[in-house]
Amino acid sequence: MGAKGAGLSAIIGTWTALFTLIFYVWWSKNYKSTEFFSRFDWPSLGVIKDILRGGIPLGLSNFFEIGMFSGSTLIPFGKFWKPGSSSTWNSA
Repeated sequence: MGAKGAGLSAIIGTWTALFTLIFYVWWSKNYKSTEFFSRFDWPSLGVIKDILRGGIPLGLSNFFEIGMFSGSTLIPFGKFWKPGSSSTWNSA
């Protein structure tokens, strides 16, 4: 199935792990005292805003740093760089 099969297996594995964890927390004696599923509190928009205020600049700086390092690895290949080609090393 190729890439579609890999994606499908990742989805099935992720959802299976989620439901297994929920089932374990719901029925385990170790988690009964936490009353994990007894109530739901909506997230505080102020807290989310504070998290994003620090997280967005950090995420953007990581994105650009990784992008620059990745881009700098392509510099030695010059104008003869052909992605996925076996002639990449022989064209210079």
